[in-house]
Amino acid sequence: MALSVTVIEYIAGLIFIKGMGVKLWDYSEELGNIDGLICPLYTVIWGILGAIYYYLIHPYILNSLNWLENNLAFSFVIGFFFGIIVLDIAYSTQIVVRIRRFAKEKDLIVKYEEFKASIFKQATSKKEKYSFMFAITNNVKAIEEHLNEYKKTQQEITSGIKRTVHVFIRDKVKYKNKKVKEKNK
Repeated sequence: MALSVTVIEYIAGLIFIKGMGVKLWDYSEELGNIDGLICPLYTVIWGILGAIYYYLIHPYILNSLNWLENNLAFSFVIGFFFGIIVLDIAYSTQIVVRIRRFAKEKDLIVKYEEFKASIFKQATSKKEKYSFMFAITNNVKAIEEHLNEYKKTQQEITSGIKRTVHVFIRDKVKYKNKKVKEKNK
């Protein structure tokens, strides 16, 4: 079960990165990761969660389904919750499509957690109310502003890394040249 969930996690990660330009999770720092999408630690965690579900939760679900079959009026409540889930999926899909379009235009991979943190930072600096549930609003102009700010932040980080690498290489070359001069003396 753990391996099948890990394969699904990998395929879903590839679909989001390649198809939508959005990276929802990143295991790059984990030992034995593959493309930052899967790693042995989370395979074990999926296995444990699968076992917990199968042995502890699944029997209760079967009992609940039997109860629900005998109490059809309660199915209205469940239908209401499924309706909320469908609305959430539609809302999230609209936002991901907009993020995908922006990422494709700007040739950028948007990491969801970093993007969400960027929105929180912007809201905090502007002293705006930050909503956990609707951190990314469906307002096109707001999404564009947040994405542009995110891109600017990513470019600053990248240029900082490039400057650091440049300084490191320059210092390394100076050090080697100094060693060569000392050796030639």
